[in-house]
Amino acid sequence: MSLLEIIQKNNQPEILLVEDTPEHIEAVVAVLRENSYRIRIAKKWSAALELLNQHLPDLILSDIYMPEMDGFELCKTIKSNSAFSSIPIIFLTVKNDENSIRNGFELGAQDYVVKPFNTSELLARVKTHIKLKQQTESLQEANRELDSFCYTISHNLKTPLLSIDKLIECAAQ
Repeated sequence: MSLLEIIQKNNQPEILLVEDTPEHIEAVVAVLRENSYRIRIAKKWSAALELLNQHLPDLILSDIYMPEMDGFELCKTIKSNSAFSSIPIIFLTVKNDENSIRNGFELGAQDYVVKPFNTSELLARVKTHIKLKQQTESLQEANRELDSFCYTISHNLKTPLLSIDKLIECAAQ
C-alpha cells in the first residue's frame, strides 16, 4: 500500500456497525465500503464497548435486537460515558413502532432508519451525521484556540498595563 493510499484510508470516516445478523452485516458493509467508509463490526454490545475503548469511530450504526443487551441499553450506556457521548448513533432496525422510535431519540440517538433500508437514505443520513460531527469538532477546536489566544493576549497585556498603572501612581504623588 502506497503512502497516498494510507493517508486516504486514514481520512476515510470510520463506522462501528453493531449487528448480529450475518445477512444484514453483509448488506450494510457492502453499501458503506462501496462509499469509502471504513467499518468495524461488533455482533454484541460487549464487543461494541470493547471496540469503543480501543478507538473512537465517527459514527455508530446499531440494531436494536441483539443478544445480551438491546440497542437501547447500548445507546444509553454510550451516551452516559463522556468519552463516547459525542459519537452519533443511528439505529438501523426492523423495529418501526412509534414508541421504539421515540425511545431511540430520547436515549440520545441522532437518527433512526428502518430495515429493509433504502440505500440512498441510509447513505445520506450517515454522511450528514458524520459531517455534523466533524463540523462540531472543528468548531470546538476553533473555540479552544480562541480561548488560548485570549488568555495569551490578556496575560501579555497585563505586565505593561501594571507598569503604566505604577507610573501613573508615582506621577500622582
